[in-house]
Amino acid sequence: MRASHCSTFPLCLLALYANIRRVGHTGGVTAASATPDESERRRGRPTVIDAEQLLHATLSLWRDRGYQETGWREIAEVTGVSVRTLIRRFGERSRIPWVGLPAAVARLEGALAIAPQAAPLGAVVRNAIVASVSHEDGVLRLSPDWISLVSEVPQLRASAPIANAAWVDALARFIADRHPDAPAAACRALAVAYEAATFSALVQWARAGAEGAPDRAVGDMLAWLDIRLQSPRRYS
Repeated sequence: MRASHCSTFPLCLLALYANIRRVGHTGGVTAASATPDESERRRGRPTVIDAEQLLHATLSLWRDRGYQETGWREIAEVTGVSVRTLIRRFGERSRIPWVGLPAAVARLEGALAIAPQAAPLGAVVRNAIVASVSHEDGVLRLSPDWISLVSEVPQLRASAPIANAAWVDALARFIADRHPDAPAAACRALAVAYEAATFSALVQWARAGAEGAPDRAVGDMLAWLDIRLQSPRRYS
């Protein structure tokens, strides 16, 4: 993946897996999930799905057989989740990779919320980004395939800006709070710049064999950068 494409991808590619161990759905379940009795299903109670298993199985399917060559039926076969449930939960296949993104947003917001007010903006943002990137075992297993698919499959690449909007919005709001005189567009541009930079670090980490912790790789790369707001010069 060339760096010029990075702005279309999520900043916390790896953090999104942090809290997707088990997610409530209504309908089919995976083999590893708890299965309610028929009376519970008729009453519409949510069954419990192992979201990490679902994501892993789907990524493996797309890696082996291709995204365009497979549909809902094939995903249902490898995950054990019914087509009806998959469609109800995700709507589009391209949304499956983003199943845990809200957790990544929460991790980022939590890190930003406890940052010292006097700390430099660049240091605060860098530390928050690093804190949002997980290096759990499940992440290390999934992330190389995840990065490869999201960066190479056009439909997944196109879905990234929408999926990641909440993350960029959170960072842009924080920057705006620190610089209330700055235009909103400038704050968002800065957030997108960090998005692009971090994705570059994650791609490089994956291509280098995914050795070491991804959060360390991100932190080391961001330490090279000085992305900041400054007093504007009049355009002429």
